[in-house]
Amino acid sequence: MDQISANMNWLRDNTPRAVYSLPSGLRRVEGVRIASGRVMIAAQKSDDGSATVHFNNFFSARCQPNITTGVVAAGIPNRVFHFINGIGDQLDPDERGFQVWVNIASESKKTDRINKSFYIHWQAMGY
Repeated sequence: MDQISANMNWLRDNTPRAVYSLPSGLRRVEGVRIASGRVMIAAQKSDDGSATVHFNNFFSARCQPNITTGVVAAGIPNRVFHFINGIGDQLDPDERGFQVWVNIASESKKTDRINKSFYIHWQAMGY
């Protein structure tokens, strides 16, 4: 019994704590899931690029995960703008995944393109 109690305490002390909430008032502290990864934006002659991230049934149906992104790039202009939305006509990302859109806004026409591949790192929290 002492070992079971010690195991329960260890699990409680070492389990990640997370709070998932939406402006609609939905708030969850149990069953919260966190996923992360990166998606590559391939080099191209255009200044616009996009990629799709699929969650592959990781989140529950009707979940709208909170997503945080960041750009990891070298050798491209500093002005990399990116935004996300849902797949297809969805405004918000959902349990299926999301799309990331990228634009290079260089002051020079010569460098106003995605001349090297780079990554968008992402983290998603949902239930």
